[in-house]
Amino acid sequence: MHKVTALFLALAPLLVMSPAPGAEETPDQAAIRALDAEMVAALNARDLDHYMSCLAEDATWMPPSGPAVAGKPAIRDLVSELLEIPDFTVAHHPIAIEVARSGDLAFLSYAYEFTVTDSAGTAVTETGKDISIFRKVDGAWKLFIDIWNADSPPANESR
Repeated sequence: MHKVTALFLALAPLLVMSPAPGAEETPDQAAIRALDAEMVAALNARDLDHYMSCLAEDATWMPPSGPAVAGKPAIRDLVSELLEIPDFTVAHHPIAIEVARSGDLAFLSYAYEFTVTDSAGTAVTETGKDISIFRKVDGAWKLFIDIWNADSPPANESR
């Protein structure tokens, strides 16, 4: 059996799948979708405090081409650097939201667009994909782990 097939079969009983197109989301799926939109809006508004309020205390960011960043203080430092980039914007395009049957963990997969203005004044957009893991903390969903990667290698690397 292929490793990916075996992994899916092992995990399938633990997940509540995203609804079919046109079907209604569960309350947890809707809450995660709304939280993701809230986080994107906070980043685009450069509202660092609001963005950070959406993260679990022990959250971890796993950015491409760099080490993991663990804990809210370290993530706050990195996000504040991002928000200093001129014309920084981000957009998420959700693909699927899966909630564990236990109701305390979930993941959101999405495509993203990250745009900045380079030193020549040209808008540069990175596209990629992301998996965000959320955990319920005191009854509210919080971002727990975020891992993403670009669709293309950095300009100074080749595949």
